[in-house]
Amino acid sequence: MLKIFYSYCHRDESLRERLEIHLAMLKNAKYITDWHDRKILGGENWDYKINSELENADIILLLISPDFLASSYCLDIEVQRGLELHRQKKSIVIPIILRFCDWQLAEFKSLQCLPKDAKPICSTYWENEDAAFLNVVDGIKKVINVIRERKNIEASKPLITKLRFDIGGYDYYVKKSLLRNHTFIGLDFGTSTTVVSIAKLDEQTQALKIETISFSFSTPPIGIQWTDLIPSVVYYDLHGNQLSIGMEAKIKKFAGTTLPGVNYWSSFKMGLGKDEGAIYTNSLLKGQISGWKILNDKDATLVFLKNIKNWIFEYIKQEQYSMDLKLSVSIPASFEANQRRELLEVIKEVGFEEHEELFIDEPNAAFLNYLHENNIVEDFSGGQPDRQHTLVFDFGAGTCDISILEYGKKNQGFYSKNIAISKFEHLGGDDIDRTIAQELLFIEFCESHNLDPEIITDTEYEDFFEGKLKPAAEALKIKVCEKLKRSKDYLRKDVTLCYDVPIVLTYKGKSYNYESQCISTNEFQNIMTKFLDTSGKNESSIYYVINSALRKAKMQPNDVDNILLVGGSCKNPLIEKSLREHFPITNFLIPGDIQVQVSKGATIHSLLSQGLNKRPIAPIVSESISIVLQGKKHLNLIQQGDEIPLFKSIKDPLGVQINGQRIIEIPLYVSGEEKMLQNVIIQSPNGFQRQDIFSISAEINQNKIVTIKVLCNNQQMEVRHFSPFANEVLSPYKRAVKEVEREINNFLAAGAKKTDRKITNLVDSLILYHTSANNYKEAMETTIKYYPNKYSDISYFANNAGYTKIAHDYVVKAYQNNPNDTNAFNVAQSLTPESSEYFYYMQIAADLGNTAAKVIISVHKIELGNEGARIELLGPFDTLYTTYQNDPSQLSVNDLDDLILTAEYLGYNTLIEDIHSYIDNMHSKINSGSELFHEANLLKER
Repeated sequence: MLKIFYSYCHRDESLRERLEIHLAMLKNAKYITDWHDRKILGGENWDYKINSELENADIILLLISPDFLASSYCLDIEVQRGLELHRQKKSIVIPIILRFCDWQLAEFKSLQCLPKDAKPICSTYWENEDAAFLNVVDGIKKVINVIRERKNIEASKPLITKLRFDIGGYDYYVKKSLLRNHTFIGLDFGTSTTVVSIAKLDEQTQALKIETISFSFSTPPIGIQWTDLIPSVVYYDLHGNQLSIGMEAKIKKFAGTTLPGVNYWSSFKMGLGKDEGAIYTNSLLKGQISGWKILNDKDATLVFLKNIKNWIFEYIKQEQYSMDLKLSVSIPASFEANQRRELLEVIKEVGFEEHEELFIDEPNAAFLNYLHENNIVEDFSGGQPDRQHTLVFDFGAGTCDISILEYGKKNQGFYSKNIAISKFEHLGGDDIDRTIAQELLFIEFCESHNLDPEIITDTEYEDFFEGKLKPAAEALKIKVCEKLKRSKDYLRKDVTLCYDVPIVLTYKGKSYNYESQCISTNEFQNIMTKFLDTSGKNESSIYYVINSALRKAKMQPNDVDNILLVGGSCKNPLIEKSLREHFPITNFLIPGDIQVQVSKGATIHSLLSQGLNKRPIAPIVSESISIVLQGKKHLNLIQQGDEIPLFKSIKDPLGVQINGQRIIEIPLYVSGEEKMLQNVIIQSPNGFQRQDIFSISAEINQNKIVTIKVLCNNQQMEVRHFSPFANEVLSPYKRAVKEVEREINNFLAAGAKKTDRKITNLVDSLILYHTSANNYKEAMETTIKYYPNKYSDISYFANNAGYTKIAHDYVVKAYQNNPNDTNAFNVAQSLTPESSEYFYYMQIAADLGNTAAKVIISVHKIELGNEGARIELLGPFDTLYTTYQNDPSQLSVNDLDDLILTAEYLGYNTLIEDIHSYIDNMHSKINSGSELFHEANLLKER
């Protein structure tokens, strides 16, 4: 029997009942069965039930009236989904005009309506309403006969047990039983958007289809809607004690109560693998409420993906698919071991099954789906069709991911392999949003509210401004990109676009209203300049990433046959325009929906790898790994581009340099000769001999974890497991800073206060690390964050970091708070010598006993011709020279400079030479401790 679904407004219920009566004969003859919402049982989920019946209907009857057209649920939900099913030839939609109304503007206007000539049932056109209903029944009968005839033809076809699945002209055959016993899902977890796809058997067409899954969400005042693009966002409503993700969470980003990192989290994918501890110290979710905990980006990812998993299984259950889920997850090709490992830990904790083929690189997934959906030979450019190179340009919100693949044909079908992948870079649409927010909106806001942006530190900007300005910047970017797509003359005509959503910003206890945010097309093009810099030297440019992949592939732009554009940020028309200019002879492949390609490709990967045990594209190593031998010679152990997993060993035997060598050092480098990962040190109390034979091997698993083995005379000496492909290079200084910051974050998240001794001790250590590394900017930012009233320290760090306005602002505060000699001197130093106030404050500092100020005042007098001032230099000279004689390490660099200056004016030339000699010795000691390894302990080739 065919299934009929009634879509109607309850005010027309009596007319629907009369139509049911007229269709009763067809029901009694077992031609049809019907369903409407009055058949929903008590306790049933009405939204799920309506959707389920609608999806399974053969015929969808739209009972059109003014009330039907005024119903958002009827028009936006049932009609929209019905028309989708109609276009997919899964159902036939029949509009039935009940009463006079302006239905000609509706989307279904092109469909054949009933009764005849679309004359309303309730009209004088018909002799009576029964005549009108009879005409409707005759029309429905004709549709029933067409459907029954089609189904009879399909029933007479031979029984199909296998389905053909095409990838780039090569056919795979998938058993129908495989799709019935398992559900193959692809998950594209993106920085800003997540997409889920499924491999499904279309029972009507007997075809295997890869489709995205649409999930419902509700927003006032529209109500329930459907989307397959799920914003990667989490929001927590404290008052309602309710957690939401996706679109329902994203719409809260402009709410007055929304605070990033407190009750709103986004872009958390980019924080995976950083191991920064509890960075969300003010989070409302610390595990006490509803069991949810978000203290870092890994927690946010876990919460988000747990909800996604629930949505997926609810969909599978509704559609009555197999609960045996086979999942594949796409990740950036440049995602390195630490990021992959942390995402894998989250996936396992969510409850998904771990397996070797879980991950697929995002560009490879997009390429797979393009091969499936398109005739690749026809789409490719005019080169040799048996082998071509495609650059997949995957530009999302958080990453610019480049993969160069070789595709070709061979006797057994097709082959595809990775040639090169780009380095991991934090570069995506989010960076464009941040630039618009900080370089345009922030400046505009400060100008309109008489604030000086140069005295607002980066920490203050991040704490008070970025969270509110960045979403507005994203909205403006989307608007201007849409405008540029529609305007052919946008390069000649400047147009200003505004986003009229009022923003309230709070800074230093005062609230500011930012009513409207605007951007012009020229301003947007200027902002995009650094992102489209073709020199290859600008790390913020897409070409920095592109060129890194081209270099590894040993290719030039003209060697690329095709460029496949995927990722939401490719919707920016300036991106495509720039790429076409940079690759003038390259063929561009642009899918219909660039944001779903990766998810669909991940589904194909799941089907092929877990269903058919096929691996169409193997991942590769992104960077080479080498060891250092005698003479600082680098010997490659693993080559960039090697397929994973792999096992490799150095073929030629190695040996020690001298008999009795007790220590062997094996420095391991990645990406050339600048980034050392580890120095493997092996010791022997009795010493190694020159006849000893050493061999080294390396193994890389699917998650890019490297195992290094060192053997001496076939006896294992050392085994090291490490993650060489880290997405950030950590020097000893950076590693120490990261460890301290992690401890601080964890203590604060656990309830400690900034004034607690354990926190202040850690902060003092952190500031010391920064100043020791001459990173005065971070020292300034850290002090402002934890010691905002230490004006002198902030001013000192700001001055050394080159932030003169901030330095002056804080030094004035310090002097006003405590007018001592140091603060008076610092005020003078923040001014130019030409300023009338410079010598005023310098004299105050000198009068209060400041040695440096005394030197400056005396020197100034001497330069003005007052030779008697040389005697005044004796006082500060004696102070500095006494300290120098007792313990020169107690003198700062500035003190030593003052001592040299006074000695010059007093004629103590021998002392000056002695001081310079001391400074040179001090520098040599510092440099002597910077050796990464001892060359005498290296191995050599035998």
